Amino acid sequence: FTDPDSLYQTAGRIGFFTYNRSFEVDYVKVGDPNLKPVQLTLDYAESTWVTTAGDPALEVNVTAIKSDGVTADTFTVESSNEAAVSVDVTDNTVTLTPLAEGDATITFTSDSDSSLQKAIEVSVAKAFNMPTATYGDLSTRVSPIPGNTGEYEDARLSITFDGAPTLAEVGSVRIFRADDDTEVDALRAGGEMDTLGYEGQSSTRTLNVNPFEIDGNTLTISPHTGALDYGVEYYVAISSTFLEPGIQLNGTDFVGLGKDAGWSFTTRAAAPSGADVTVDDDGAADFRTVQGALNHVMENVAANDPATITINAGDYREVLFLSGKHNVTLQGAGSGATVIRYSNNNALNPGTSTRPIFLAESSDMLTLKDLALINTTLIGEGGQAETIYFNNDAGRFIADNAVFISEQDTLLLKGWSWFYNSLVAGNVDFIWGTAQAAVFENSEIRTMARTDGGQGGYVLQARTAESSPGFVFLNSTLTREEGVGDGTHYLARSGGSSSYYDNIAFINTMMDTHVADIGWHPDRTPNPAIATADAGWREYGSMDLTGSPLDLSTRCSGGDTCYLLSEAEVAERFCSRAQIFAGWNSGEGWDPMPEQPNDELCPAGEPEPEPSLWTGEGLLLGDPANFTGETASGNIDAQDATSITLTASDGKFEYFGYAMSFYFASQEVTGDFQLSAKLKSVGAPLDGNQFPVGLMMCECDTASGATSPLASAGAHMSGSDWVTQYSRVVADEGNWGARSYDPVTPGDNLYLKLGRVDNQFFTSYSTDGGVTYVTMQNGSF
Repeated sequence: FTDPDSLYQTAGRIGFFTYNRSFEVDYVKVGDPNLKPVQLTLDYAESTWVTTAGDPALEVNVTAIKSDGVTADTFTVESSNEAAVSVDVTDNTVTLTPLAEGDATITFTSDSDSSLQKAIEVSVAKAFNMPTATYGDLSTRVSPIPGNTGEYEDARLSITFDGAPTLAEVGSVRIFRADDDTEVDALRAGGEMDTLGYEGQSSTRTLNVNPFEIDGNTLTISPHTGALDYGVEYYVAISSTFLEPGIQLNGTDFVGLGKDAGWSFTTRAAAPSGADVTVDDDGAADFRTVQGALNHVMENVAANDPATITINAGDYREVLFLSGKHNVTLQGAGSGATVIRYSNNNALNPGTSTRPIFLAESSDMLTLKDLALINTTLIGEGGQAETIYFNNDAGRFIADNAVFISEQDTLLLKGWSWFYNSLVAGNVDFIWGTAQAAVFENSEIRTMARTDGGQGGYVLQARTAESSPGFVFLNSTLTREEGVGDGTHYLARSGGSSSYYDNIAFINTMMDTHVADIGWHPDRTPNPAIATADAGWREYGSMDLTGSPLDLSTRCSGGDTCYLLSEAEVAERFCSRAQIFAGWNSGEGWDPMPEQPNDELCPAGEPEPEPSLWTGEGLLLGDPANFTGETASGNIDAQDATSITLTASDGKFEYFGYAMSFYFASQEVTGDFQLSAKLKSVGAPLDGNQFPVGLMMCECDTASGATSPLASAGAHMSGSDWVTQYSRVVADEGNWGARSYDPVTPGDNLYLKLGRVDNQFFTSYSTDGGVTYVTMQNGSF
């Protein structure tokens, strides 16, 4: 900057300014702007490191840049006490190895500017030595009980002292095999990293974790995931430096606990089997931890097969991970009885995939029911702290009678999600994401009092596609905790970017007076700046807590950032959950609770016409000269408005012969449709028949002398099993192609579904009575 007109002649000040953001400024110089400061930065943010001799080394990555701002610089690193901490430099990676008890200063110096230095003060405690003290009978003091067999490999360990223990800065809890004293796990006081998922899994989740919790006199210890094996005897050791002095165990001063103390146990011989498993933190079950059960279903249950994890009442302090497994239900004992909690946040684990309690990625049809997820991070002590990140743009997520609590960023959502009879609580942007459609129905959205004593916050921040329904609230209630002032909170604020849309709609929502009269926060400008019926911030039927309509004229009048929907516009866009979710899977649509349609706002429409009766015919499509079998025949044995029974014989699908024959009981339809049916029962299949029973759409032009476009969802006999099958002919004169899927059992729970939108077709099946469907194949004619 130059000042040719001498406008700025008096002394001024320079400084730093931030608006609701945090940052770090390193090594500031004031002077000629052409002379940039030399850069020397470390990826280890702390100024101290407390460790134990023999523990893993610390790797520090260094960035060194010369004053031109481009050229890489060199640097030196020195340890003031090489006997305590050694230094090894490879390229820009510095490895610090704790060798022996003592203190050392590690100094990093820029070679271009010797005045530019960084230092890490290291304190090294003495190496772990197996304690020899004993404390009498520990059977009422520790869990697992000494000598127990059949213990869980995912068990939490606990020990109860005579008074409340305090963790020291150094020290560790270690677990050893009893047969050869091999150390299998080490948990250090300064914190650990853990990798969630099963051994060999292609996608895992690695986090910084705190493996210790103190509640009164009891210390609970969480071993690393997968540290313990089946059918092995282990013993537990606690170093003498792990707890602050002055604590007793069974009346004896605690100076560490080792093999001689006798805290040993043997794990169960083998893992449980099956898709449906149970979890209990202290009672009989298949697993002790929810993650143990999730690892089991991810590893042992086919991706599309349903799996239910029943979580008994208890307090589960853990982080969770689910990847690549569909149709998983976590069933609790009640949202006040089954509580999963942890303090995870952006300070501990920076990034959207690492800071939530629960990361669910690449998974479809995840259901959380009758349980609570609570991120115990306090605002100002860790930043963003989600309870769950549902990370699948095409996936579906259900929360039924569930509770989600965190002060900041409680929910981060992609894809299609439905919250029903649930509670979501927070105070800053606590519902956000890039959801295709997130519906909150009959739910409570509670603004929490800020634990930092501040006031003000926002319910939502949406980052949706232009055409997505976005975040929709149906018949829900916005409430507040005691201490949240009137007019202090807003329905939403925008991220202020033109790259996404702020699509949010409140439909028949009750709102307490903590919501400001203006409703929506005006700074930054949302996209679109002027909302419409199809995009932006929208409201319809907003009420106070008594049910009296709110005056929305001050915030949703013409040209405002909020749009006041009409009854007709609601009926066209938001009249039911099924309407909002109609775009799922390229128009196949989804209703998570079809047995209870919430279509009160939908137009009544014309009365349904009386259903046509089915007519049956044995068809031959294609050139008869290319057909080697007998033309199919059959008859309809019985039918009414909702069912049909038929018998067929002969017929065959010729894969290469460009001809086929089948018995077809049909009705003529035009346009788009969706047909679902229960495969109630089947008789003996015809020998050699490739497609005994199912649903089909077909042009069926028998006069053309060529095959016709068709698609089917059905079942056929494979060996001794009935298996689901999809088939299609995508064009006139086309070949017939088919694919078989999973074994099924005809009866009340087996449903088939076939649908068409324009030239696209959709095939799927359900084994739970039509509640959830598994896609077989979709395609285009």
